[in-house]
Amino acid sequence: VLFAAVFPLILVRFRFLICPCERLVGSVFAVQCITPKVFQPITIVLPPWLGWSVTVLPIQLHGLALGAFASIVAPFGGLFASGIKRAYKAKDFSSLIPGHGGVFDRVDCQLIMGLATHIYFSTFIGASAIISRRRILQLASTLLPEEQLLLHRELGAELKLQGLLH
Repeated sequence: VLFAAVFPLILVRFRFLICPCERLVGSVFAVQCITPKVFQPITIVLPPWLGWSVTVLPIQLHGLALGAFASIVAPFGGLFASGIKRAYKAKDFSSLIPGHGGVFDRVDCQLIMGLATHIYFSTFIGASAIISRRRILQLASTLLPEEQLLLHRELGAELKLQGLLH
């Protein structure tokens, strides 16, 4: 859990690890972007009777949450997998998943962590992820011409509702 809180401080020093990937051209070390909010420091004021405040990166708090989940819940992945094997009277998963049993026996708790991380990211981090203008244009260019025109009309109508267009 401590590693999950400290390691983001090392990773955030490398721009190519925190910038959204829009296109793979040139050196990864030359990547520039607006730092996503999850990597910008925030100050948390602790209870008034302590009189302290702590400056952290939101990604550290996310790391703590996932680290706590991993240390408490993920070990049950092995227990769950053992229960499945016992129910099918199998020594390992090779009889249930031919050719993959030995591998699956070693990654059962990683499967639970992968699922938990995906759900956590989609719920708490991905919802506020930055989508750049370039990425939106790239996505719009994949639409059919009629859909591009419809998108143009709908975007114009939305901007008029917001008072940005007259």
